[in-house]
Amino acid sequence: MFGKLMKAEWRASRRIIGALCAVVLISGALLGLLGNVLLWESSGSWHLPDFVNVLFSLLSMTAVLAVTLSLAASVFYALWRYYRSRFTEEGYLTYTLPVNNHQLMLSSILASVLEILLVGLATVAAMAMAFGIFAAGLPWNEVDSTSWRLLWSRWGELLDSLRPVASDVLLVLLNMVLMGLATLLTLMLAVTIGATAAKKHPIFLAIAVYYGLSLVRMAACLNVANACTSSGATLAALAGVNAAAMLIAYFWMYYLTSRRLNLN
Repeated sequence: MFGKLMKAEWRASRRIIGALCAVVLISGALLGLLGNVLLWESSGSWHLPDFVNVLFSLLSMTAVLAVTLSLAASVFYALWRYYRSRFTEEGYLTYTLPVNNHQLMLSSILASVLEILLVGLATVAAMAMAFGIFAAGLPWNEVDSTSWRLLWSRWGELLDSLRPVASDVLLVLLNMVLMGLATLLTLMLAVTIGATAAKKHPIFLAIAVYYGLSLVRMAACLNVANACTSSGATLAALAGVNAAAMLIAYFWMYYLTSRRLNLN
């Protein structure tokens, strides 16, 4: 049944997420093409009128803005889907399914993570596409083999320099993942509190709760960071704080949706 829940969540959101991914990919291709054209102009291959250069600048800023707004929209859409499927008329149907509240909560969290992750991966692909299209216009045939060997050796030196701090790098990556998940769960908790506690304008209560919880989490992170004496210990402690924030947010949401909505 949990798999059916995930499929239902995906069917409800695939069009919007697909549209956001398409906007991101098209923006990346547009940035690459504009950069390629400007590269050819700077090399003297052709000359563009001034108004065309202004138009290209506006298009570039629009493409960057479209990518940024698409990333933000994926987060807001995930929260809106969570609110709609739990605290509106659609929620009455959701809570009649033959599953427990843990499965409902986990399906919402996993679906939100996957939706945001897909748009994030589309952003990475768009950046790679933009760089690839732009790089296609570079005069690669003028680069000699010595430069390639030097670049390869510098890459090896960079990897060697990272080996002594590999554990710290892994802890930084772990903290980035946990911080993102903790922020998402905090947002979902704020939406839950706003929906269950406010009779009118729950969004305002949700915003206030989110900033209040964020300040508490920030204070906890600062206290932990000040108490540690090494970078490794600090990163490990911060990971613990973010993991604790995730667990608190999850079980708080579970309590509110179970007790306040009388699911038990």
